[in-house]
This record gives sequence, structure tokens and C-alpha cells, in this order.
Amino acid sequence: MMVKIDSVVALVDLNDEYEGVIEKAASIAGANNANLELVCIEYSSYFEDGHYFDPIQAAELRLQMLEEHRLRLDEIAATLKDEELKVDTFAAWGHPSYKSLNEHIKHPESTLVVKSTKHHNKIARLFLSNEDWDLIRHCASSLLLVKGQPWSKEPVFVTAIDPNHANDKPAALDVKMVACSQVLAGACGGSVHLFHSDSVPPFMGVYSLIMNEEDKSEKLAEFGRRAGIETSHCHWTDSPIENSLPKLLDKLDASAVVMGAISRSGIDRVLIGSTAERLLDLIDRDVLIVKPD
Repeated sequence: MMVKIDSVVALVDLNDEYEGVIEKAASIAGANNANLELVCIEYSSYFEDGHYFDPIQAAELRLQMLEEHRLRLDEIAATLKDEELKVDTFAAWGHPSYKSLNEHIKHPESTLVVKSTKHHNKIARLFLSNEDWDLIRHCASSLLLVKGQPWSKEPVFVTAIDPNHANDKPAALDVKMVACSQVLAGACGGSVHLFHSDSVPPFMGVYSLIMNEEDKSEKLAEFGRRAGIETSHCHWTDSPIENSLPKLLDKLDASAVVMGAISRSGIDRVLIGSTAERLLDLIDRDVLIVKPD
């Protein structure tokens, strides 16, 4: 599968620390000969019509705020521009932000969205609207959530795939995840490792059958060979992914983990969430979320 990054969108929160996400987005854009766009999507109910101001005043305040944001984004862009990096800026008023972002991005299949993220309280995740979780579920483009740590000179990308295509994951998603990893690794002088956990927790007294470790690990290795990844970079385990994946990331000193995000039924998503959602708070590495075509 051919994957190309033509555009990198840095989602900037001008009210928070943004230097790290812009630096990483600029680095990825430069390495892939892609355009860089600094995007700020603002919203506050305080400036909605009739909330605190009459419609004319509210509209004027929104325009004033957006103009201030555009000027700040242009100032940041001016510090990044060189002969090889093209930088654009965009500021908009919109809620929810992912909807405005999807409407703005013209070619989501070749766009990488980069956003900083912080630790999320599990209760807040379930009961409050959280921009990161909304982006994981609804952003049309691949999404890199930046945890703040710089990548090493030869970054390691660990791609968590499922060669068995369990959990209703689309068959092509694993291939796309690996292709995205290889594009980033190739541009940054890094390497790709594959990971899969075959651990199935018991539920209602039903336990999974004992698995043949050699057969399971060989299936992952075969997938790696087809993708051009050496066997020593394929890591299979029957330990729970919540424990085994963070340990592998530490062992390899990985810069990022690559995961797939899929749609699930509402009750399933609320109770357990996707693999990407369950693990996001457990690891301190960047997370690249890849969506199926």
C-alpha cells in the first residue's frame, strides 16, 4: 500500500503550550517534503449570540478574536519559514472542533494532523466532552498525539497490529498502519517494529484456549516479511497488552506507537473503548492513530 504525507496540520492551542507540537509537525513536514499548516479552531459559549452579548456584539468579538489568532499564527509561521518549508495558517470559529477541522482539510487521506495531548482522568474521559477522544473517533485524517518528548535521532515506531484481524478490525487497516509507520521511519531515518498481544481476558467464566506460541509468533513474522520488516523486529506476546506494550516501548526506547482506530457500538465504546483509547493514558510516547480507508 502506498501512503504519502503531502500536508501536515499542527492543531495549535494558543492558550496552552504549543511549541513542542509545532516543532514536531515542522520536522515531519520537512522530512516528507510536505506543506505545513498551523491551525487554530476556537470556540467559547461566552461569545455565542444572546448568551452575554447581543448578536452584533458577539459577532464582532468573534471576528476580533479570530483576527488576533491569525496574527499570532502568522508570527509563529514567520519563524518557521525557509526556502524548503511552506507554512500556511488558518483560524476558525467552530464547535465541535473536529467537525470544523474535517471540513477544512481537503485531502484527509494524505494529511497528518498533529496535536499535543495530556493525561486524561478516566472519569473525565467518560463523562466530559474531551477534544482528544473526539479527534480519535472522528478526525478523518491520521492523527499524531504528541506527549511532549522529542524523538531520538533514529526514532523507533512500534506498530500494534492484529494479524488475526480480531475485534472486527478491517483487514486493510494493519497494512495501512505499517505503511504509515514506514513512511515516517523512512523520512526520519528510523525503524519499524511490529507488536501483537494475543491475550484474551476471561469473561463470565469462559477462558481462552491454550495457544501455540510458535504458530502465533510465526503468523506475525510472516506478516512482517510481507511488509519488508525483519523477524527480529516482530514482537508477539500472550501477556495483556496494557502491560506488555508499555514494557516493549521502554525496552526499545520507542518514539511513537502506531495504532488503528475503528468505529464501535456505543455501549462497547463506553465500557471498554478501542485499544487506542484504553492505552493512550498508559504510555508516555507519542501515539499515531491511523483510520481505515
